Amino acid sequence: MSYKINEGLRMELKEPLGKLIPNNEINQSFFTELKNKRIITVGDRTTEVISSAGVDIMMEIVDGRERRVSRNPPESHLQRQLIITNPPGEITAQAVDTIRKCLKDEQKVRIYVDGEEDLLTLPSIYYSDPGGLVLYGQPGQGMVLVRVDGSSKERAKRIMNEMGISL
Repeated sequence: MSYKINEGLRMELKEPLGKLIPNNEINQSFFTELKNKRIITVGDRTTEVISSAGVDIMMEIVDGRERRVSRNPPESHLQRQLIITNPPGEITAQAVDTIRKCLKDEQKVRIYVDGEEDLLTLPSIYYSDPGGLVLYGQPGQGMVLVRVDGSSKERAKRIMNEMGISL
């Protein structure tokens, strides 16, 4: 089963779900702020930048594409790797279930998406423990840092519910 995003939600999601960190502020002090936090990265470039800075990542979600252009996925030091299917502009039940199970098990994992990973930020926020951080790219602008709390979880839930996903 797969759930598609509608045009209204697509427009809403053009705005960052958290704090936009401009490219010129992604530096050592930013990386230091991420140390000892539960980190989820969504996107190849975001994963590459965070990982290359030596920040420990709990879950990486990548698709081997950057701005819709194929690329080699970033190197990963995570032993557990899963492959799921998730078409562009959609969230599959498989993706939601995989993210939920992986976060519940608390095993470090890379999820490789055959399709597109962008919308998987939503279940990552919803199923992450409060206090965690979800990071994803904002093309041409920087990186978005979402602090997982009641408010961010509620927003993710509302958007997924509007897509027809029952949580």
